[in-house]
Amino acid sequence: MILSIEPARLAPLLCALAMLAAGCGKQPPASAPVAIPTDAREQESTTPPALSLNDGKKWDTDDHTRRSIQRMRDLIEATPPETLGRALAGEMHDLLAGCKLEGEAHNQLHFFLGELQPHANGLYATEDPAERAAEIEAMKRLFTLYDQYFE
Repeated sequence: MILSIEPARLAPLLCALAMLAAGCGKQPPASAPVAIPTDAREQESTTPPALSLNDGKKWDTDDHTRRSIQRMRDLIEATPPETLGRALAGEMHDLLAGCKLEGEAHNQLHFFLGELQPHANGLYATEDPAERAAEIEAMKRLFTLYDQYFE
C-alpha cells in the first residue's frame, strides 16, 4: 500500500521530523509539562506553565542561541508569509543542531521552542492571509515572552 500525503500537509510533517532528527540529543525529562496552546487566542492570555525563571533571573544562553533567535526574529519581520514557515524551519534546525545549552537552561529553551513550533507549522497549514497573520502575531508575542526569560 502506498501512502499519499498532500503537499500542504507534508511540509509540517517534514519540518517536525527534521527538528527531531537534528535535535541536540538532550530532551526535557518525560515528566516535564509542556503546554502547547490549541489556538492563537489561548496564547494571548497564557504563559507556558513549563517556562520559569532561574531563581528570579533570566536564563543564560550562548552566542549560537542568541544569533539563531535574532535570525528568527529578523525572518518574521522581513520574510513573506508564504515562505516564512520554511525559513523558520531551517533556522530552528540550525539552532537545534548547534545546541550547547545544558541543564535547566536547555530544558527551558526547548519548552520555548515547543511553543513556537506549532505556529511555524501553522504557516504551512493554511493559505489564508488572516490565519497566517495570526500565526505571525502569536510568534511575535512568544519572542516578547522569550525576552522575559532568557538573556
